[in-house]
Amino acid sequence: MKFLYADALEGGTKNIELLGNLRASEEGVDPSMLSLIRGYYFYNQGKFKGALHELTQARVQNRSLEEDPRFLYRLASSHYTLQDWRNSLFYFELLRRRDIYRRYADKSSYFLLFINLGNKNYSEAMERLQELMKDMDPLTNLTLRLALSQLWFYEDFIDKYKLSWYKPLLLKIAWIDYAKSYGLPSVLGVYCYSL
Repeated sequence: MKFLYADALEGGTKNIELLGNLRASEEGVDPSMLSLIRGYYFYNQGKFKGALHELTQARVQNRSLEEDPRFLYRLASSHYTLQDWRNSLFYFELLRRRDIYRRYADKSSYFLLFINLGNKNYSEAMERLQELMKDMDPLTNLTLRLALSQLWFYEDFIDKYKLSWYKPLLLKIAWIDYAKSYGLPSVLGVYCYSL
């Protein structure tokens, strides 16, 4: 069971069938752990609906999981992927408080930025953007580059905060990322601004 947990935690996807050999009725097999591991495997496979179901089951059976940043990140991002903004916002905010080593700080700020932009909560979105930009180079930090490459979708936000530095920076980001699979938003943003 420890092997499966470690494998799922590190992004494994292939060993989920081994979970079928374990039964919650067997001695030493924690049902919440089975749901947790299954949820992590589903998350790693991109099956977010199944991941959310299993992770929720694990949380119901073991409330102490709400103290684990690894669990909270997967739960929050599963809600985000399924466009459940309210729960995603709640769990990302909880993650920010529980993640004392700040392992998920950039990722949670990234998702919170876009949740708040989507809900037109621009003051909170600006806080998240400033948090992302603090002590980071926008040309070398991938999470920040991804966030900045998509800001042009929110013209009201850019206008409200008079982000005059944004268009030149977007051009630099587009040149850095144009040949990469995640570079499309920045290239489209530069194209949109050139019209």
